[in-house]
Amino acid sequence: MKHAVFLFVLLFILFSSCKGPGDPLEIECILPDMPDTWLSRSWTDGCRVVYRDSSGDPVEALFPSCAGFVKLLIPRRGTSPILVYPRGGIIPAGGVMPWDINNAGRLLLTWDHGWTALLLFRLSAAGSVMDALNIRRLFREVAAESGGNPWLLDMDYALRSLSYGRFNVYGLTGVPFHEVEIPADPGDWCSDNPFTQPVAVGHCGLLKTTLGEGYHRYRSLQHGVLDIDVSEDGLVWVNRLTGDAGSVTW
Repeated sequence: MKHAVFLFVLLFILFSSCKGPGDPLEIECILPDMPDTWLSRSWTDGCRVVYRDSSGDPVEALFPSCAGFVKLLIPRRGTSPILVYPRGGIIPAGGVMPWDINNAGRLLLTWDHGWTALLLFRLSAAGSVMDALNIRRLFREVAAESGGNPWLLDMDYALRSLSYGRFNVYGLTGVPFHEVEIPADPGDWCSDNPFTQPVAVGHCGLLKTTLGEGYHRYRSLQHGVLDIDVSEDGLVWVNRLTGDAGSVTW
């Protein structure tokens, strides 16, 4: 099966190279299923797909549903990362052309490849050439080093390693973590990270969890959104988006 997929990708590249380099390619992108950890699909009414055109400029396309597939016009040549953000989401699913093309000629957008697609999208913004990268090896290393949760990795560190042209397994390292306790209403709070289990908040009114340094978003069907920013020294800044403005700093 792996050999068949590799052969298809090879033929796809050869076929694409027969066209003009500036000619866009229309391709169907299969959208990912919503993660079980999100508890409800009501948060995902619509999605935003982000990619770069043949000139390298970012393109955003809005779609009314996160189900099924969408059609995009993307560059015919080279490595092209595609990102899909559910409505209101900060963590994307993604895929990388042509490496995530299936046997039917469709591009698979998955949660597993979202981190890598965003890494490559950011790398392309810096003007770096991605075609020399071993994308399949990058997929494997990200999966192995992250333990199945790539959003625990330090993307800025990996980006610097790739930018300097010396990427290897040592370019993948986890972000520092801190134990946090955040005031929140009782109920289940779900992270935008699809690989993170929901956190149950009891009558004590504290969301207790371990978070890496950086930006996080938690949601509750009853109580709205918590945007959480964890600093290098473990300080937590929270903006509670429930309709009444306010923020708290610890």
